[in-house]
Amino acid sequence: MATYTYQTTAKAYMNHPSGHPFMTATEARNKARSDSTILHEIRLMEQKVMTDAAAGLLSSVIANDTTISNDTGTTMTGDNATGQAYFNVWKGSATDKVKEDQMKQVILHFESHGYTIYRNTNASTTTIFNWTIEW
Repeated sequence: MATYTYQTTAKAYMNHPSGHPFMTATEARNKARSDSTILHEIRLMEQKVMTDAAAGLLSSVIANDTTISNDTGTTMTGDNATGQAYFNVWKGSATDKVKEDQMKQVILHFESHGYTIYRNTNASTTTIFNWTIEW
């Protein structure tokens, strides 16, 4: 994606895709989504899916105690304040548009590859969630 600097000349207006130097809503959302949290979550989950598929399984559960590479759990499933914040947004007891959008992007990524993905409450803690991915 190109970076645009604020200029007041007519030429700058014409060079920007929208014809205006101010970023569009789509550009603003894409800029906000260049987030390492989303990428990290997806990559760890993909590794778990590849491992489980190679073992002949038809689903993966990613929980706070799931070891993937050198990580245990993921940012969103961690048994800590961050994991609990994601859980609260998922359950609707807290509002955080960024966390809501991050979880949505993870879901969209896997659904776009044909997987079924959902969250369920972690039975051990009841204050965080697990991801379940099926194929």
